[in-house]
Amino acid sequence: MPRPPRQSDGRRPAHIPHPRTVFPLKTAEAAGAETLVAKIKGVQTKKKYKPVAQKVRSVVASCPDDFRIERKIIGDPLASMPKLDPNPAPFRPQGRYTEERMLQLDREHPGFLTEAERRIMHDLMCKQNQAFAWEDEERGSFRSDFFPPVNIPVVEHTPWIERNIPIPPGIYEEVCSIIRSKMAAGVYEPSNSSYRSRWFCTMKKNGKLRIVHSLEPLNRVTIRHSGVTPLPDHVAEQFAGKICGAMLDLFVGYDERLLAPESRDLTTFQTPFGALRLITLPMGWSNSVPIFHDDVTYILQPEIPDKTIPYIDDVPIKGPDDWHIVPETGLPATHPANPGVRLAIWEFFQDVNRILQRMKYCGGTFSGRKLQLCVERFKVLGHICTPQGRIPEESRLQLLRNWGPCKDISELRAWLGTVGVLRIFVKDFAHRAHNLVKLTRKDQPFEFGPEQREAQVDIVNALEAAKPL
Repeated sequence: MPRPPRQSDGRRPAHIPHPRTVFPLKTAEAAGAETLVAKIKGVQTKKKYKPVAQKVRSVVASCPDDFRIERKIIGDPLASMPKLDPNPAPFRPQGRYTEERMLQLDREHPGFLTEAERRIMHDLMCKQNQAFAWEDEERGSFRSDFFPPVNIPVVEHTPWIERNIPIPPGIYEEVCSIIRSKMAAGVYEPSNSSYRSRWFCTMKKNGKLRIVHSLEPLNRVTIRHSGVTPLPDHVAEQFAGKICGAMLDLFVGYDERLLAPESRDLTTFQTPFGALRLITLPMGWSNSVPIFHDDVTYILQPEIPDKTIPYIDDVPIKGPDDWHIVPETGLPATHPANPGVRLAIWEFFQDVNRILQRMKYCGGTFSGRKLQLCVERFKVLGHICTPQGRIPEESRLQLLRNWGPCKDISELRAWLGTVGVLRIFVKDFAHRAHNLVKLTRKDQPFEFGPEQREAQVDIVNALEAAKPL
């Protein structure tokens, strides 16, 4: 590309626009398997925006007592729990659970529930509508008397000032709208501190933007919280083989845990509305994940592990092991007060009611848009759980089907990383992937030939033929 002409004083002529900086966005799924690059809303996006080697590590040190994370639930959360009716009255909108939202929930629960069971589901939603949020304004916040605000433990440091990447005109209005809504929802507040951190946007699965705060400078001086989340495979296997299940997702989970006022200046960032700071746990802070995971686990600990095993902001719920078959008829047992309600489903709704009540009592809210309340097949941490067992997620299979020969070592590693989470479904995976893995060795020339392509196809075929685990 020829260099644009300049005036005698070295300046760019006014009629020649200055090149804009690309605003990086990260997609949840790569749209093209060959390049792993998608173009969404006119902005070039990539699946991976930061290599692991560039990850900033927090400080390993003893945490002072003043920064101890405290949790204490006072009272009995179940004392005020509403009771479900096996013969509920006809649906009437209640609070946040409008008729429009009821119809949407019906569309997302086709076929599995009987009409009588569906009425109980709507009765549950009406009585527990305060446990759900569909919009930012409805989002809850953990009660500060149960969960005191988090104070960020840091070592001695010099305040940092980082210039942010310009917001492209194509998404400028949408980004401003997101910031404005978060200010109204009590997530951001004005700041005049000497800190400035970068922030950027990533693309959600539904195509909307999410603001992520780039807090590498803060992470570099933060005393590490050493909490460890459970292994996803070990969690998912607990929910396979059940007759049904539920999947609850906390509504913008980190926004439900408050940050101590004395720590908020550390999160200050520049926006079109001036300098703002976070009021809640930052997405991008290294300690947010273990702290929030422990919060949710603490709230639901009476239900663990028999009914649920939370994973950060995901709360899957186990269904019954069997249908309580009546020997004389060979059919599932039904509720004495309503023959249209299977007893196993009635018992499951009791479990769901308790979990919703515990979260609501502590001030938390689940997402009404991502709700799977009682389904036969549901996704738990990338695995589809069915009554027969676990099966691979179809979207991952489709991605692997569309993936062509790898052009370089980086793409090969991306392919192996994508298929690696499904290796438990492939017998002799290490043997099948040998011709691919050997290309990743040091000093090994990269020659992606027929043997490697055959290994790719063989692994994908094995995944498609895999039996439920």
